Amino acid sequence: MRHRYALTLMSLCFASLLGGCGFVAAPVAGTATTAAQLTVKGADKGIYYSKEAAKNVVEAAGNVSSAAANGLRPVTSEEAAALHERFSDR
Repeated sequence: MRHRYALTLMSLCFASLLGGCGFVAAPVAGTATTAAQLTVKGADKGIYYSKEAAKNVVEAAGNVSSAAANGLRPVTSEEAAALHERFSDR
């Protein structure tokens, strides 16, 4: 029975020494640091993709406004004559 108490006491002392030197705390801190780094990298990627999406939206809006401007401009007499000839045969 004394042997078990001595072994338990030695194990507790050994564990406390390992905990004090960072043997136990270091992997936990390393895991937390890795999680924080991955979170920051994910946020950076999200910002990058958001900027790319915003550029695409701006480009699409420019294309729509240019198409609307071209569609609403007055036709010239030559274009009107060509359209009349094209659709009058129907």
